[in-house]
Amino acid sequence: NDHCPPPHPYHEVKLYWCMSKPPSCSYKGFVPSSTTDIDRVSPSELSPEQFFTQYVSQRKPVIFTSHLLDKQWDSSNMSLDSLEKNAGESPVTVEPKGDAGFGSGKKRLKMNLSELIQKLRLKEESLYLTTQYPDLPPSAVLSPDEEYFLNLLPHPLRSIQDRFPPRPELLGNLVPQQYNVWLGRSSNGTSSGLHHDFHDNLYVLVEGAKTFTLFPPSDFDLMELSGTVSTVFDNGLISYEGGDVVREDGASEDVLMEVMMNEEEARLKNSGGGDGGEGDDEDNSWSGDEDLDAALDAFDGEDDGAFDDFGEDGADVGEDNVVGDVEGEDGQKPLPSSFSLSSGEAVLQKEASHPLKFTLKKGEMLYLPASWFHEVVSSSSENSSHHLAFNYWVHPPTTPNFAQPYPDDFWLNLYKQSLKLASSDKDVKEAHGDEEG
Repeated sequence: NDHCPPPHPYHEVKLYWCMSKPPSCSYKGFVPSSTTDIDRVSPSELSPEQFFTQYVSQRKPVIFTSHLLDKQWDSSNMSLDSLEKNAGESPVTVEPKGDAGFGSGKKRLKMNLSELIQKLRLKEESLYLTTQYPDLPPSAVLSPDEEYFLNLLPHPLRSIQDRFPPRPELLGNLVPQQYNVWLGRSSNGTSSGLHHDFHDNLYVLVEGAKTFTLFPPSDFDLMELSGTVSTVFDNGLISYEGGDVVREDGASEDVLMEVMMNEEEARLKNSGGGDGGEGDDEDNSWSGDEDLDAALDAFDGEDDGAFDDFGEDGADVGEDNVVGDVEGEDGQKPLPSSFSLSSGEAVLQKEASHPLKFTLKKGEMLYLPASWFHEVVSSSSENSSHHLAFNYWVHPPTTPNFAQPYPDDFWLNLYKQSLKLASSDKDVKEAHGDEEG
């Protein structure tokens, strides 16, 4: 096909550049039966490779009965007092509750983290801190690694990036996509809405309780989704009609092509075939870059509409999974493609569904593979003013190989470049061990 790009290492795994109609579902992972209970294990009982082999590569959710074992993890760093002291001035956008709970697309409110914490202490239950994504100004022209950094380390976590392990030992060779804090208050339980995310999730519950209702990606046709599914990959990742062409690990065509062009340009320069000499080397730093400064202004909440208003898990750089982006008169946007128009309880009544239902408690963690549908009902503890979780989103693996879970080093290279940008803001190299090598 004349429209297909030339062969390249990034094309080796299921990237639909020249698509005929793809199969609707090729999911090959775990599907629970009617008698299945979710496994509960201690993180001390599994090595990273055992965790990958028994759960990650099988696309099987699991509960860990305690938190991370990394020396850098201390749940007290995620207490309200600690967050207020160390990240209270961080600008955040907070989701207001809709009639059916959260996840309804209502326009977010801007405030500092300390303002939200004070409201929660005053028993406010209509606000929820969820994913923080920058919506870059149209004039900004950023490299993929700059954009990756902005997504990887949003507020309020940029202020406390040295207070949690950036790549926990348990995750092995999986590559982080984003870190988040989830913070709200609910005395009677509030729903997130039924939806799926686009990344694997390690969800660390610090305070409160979370009741999960899960369904595997293969149940997509029972979900009454806002969008139209085009592909369910072998690893469960779901893509939608009208969205970007993506690979099985979520990498989009646009970003892959840009990285390829940058690599070729660098190769030509290094071989003497480019126009530039030594003096043309790019300074990979924040200072003096007008586009990056503009992006950081938006990231800091100084630009109206600076954040994606949806969902627990946004898309990767360049990926579009929202059907429409025009706000209504009330400032509400359409539901993302990955959200259901139904509820977890309604899907549970369908005989063809394959649910898992359980409650995650304070001090536990959940591993949830990409594109598993879930509705989460969050509740505050009896004597607590809030419920709070911290999570790692990582790119979904495409191979059963612990040492090489992805088809190439595309995500790892972007992650490493983003660490350099992080270390220019605050020195976190020691926290990442030998990952700079």
